[in-house]
Amino acid sequence: MNKVIKRMQNLMLGSLGVPLLNVIVGLIFIVGNRYQLTSTIVVLAALLAVEGLFYIIRYLYDGLGKKVFAIDLIVGVVGVILGAFTYFYLINNTSQALESIGIILGLWFITIAVEKIYFGIKFAVAQEEIYPLVWFIGILIAIMGLLVIFNPFSSFMLITRLMGLFTICVGLLDGMTSMLFRRRSKEILKLFK
Repeated sequence: MNKVIKRMQNLMLGSLGVPLLNVIVGLIFIVGNRYQLTSTIVVLAALLAVEGLFYIIRYLYDGLGKKVFAIDLIVGVVGVILGAFTYFYLINNTSQALESIGIILGLWFITIAVEKIYFGIKFAVAQEEIYPLVWFIGILIAIMGLLVIFNPFSSFMLITRLMGLFTICVGLLDGMTSMLFRRRSKEILKLFK
């Protein structure tokens, strides 16, 4: 059992790469006044595809993923599809990109929120004490996703800055969740036996 706990802790430590990527991309979006719409599309597509691939890899990881991270397969496929769509469709239709990039990022945030809420439900059913925090993080990410989708701004600069701010926030919240899962690895693994 100690070996499995150690693998779970290492996996969650490795999972911190995704929040770090979110923070970096968020910073790129915030200073977006130096970038063009095409660059924003490419960065967003790469972010979604890389994160989607990460979730798929985490699902496939050493048998552990299929038990604990079963939802990651769905999240990963959604990420890869959104990344491919963002790149292949929006790069050729930049006239629709301004309206679409916020919607695509918002859908990704909602997908991540569903994953967090799924874990919150699992934890609540098992009476694990961290479920309110995980639910709160999931709901907060979902709200940010909805705000990005229904963005009241029409200016490209404001949209990318809002996307950047929310991407940084999602990265920080996701990092908190990974660290929480790492610390509670033993208890979490008991829930998924």
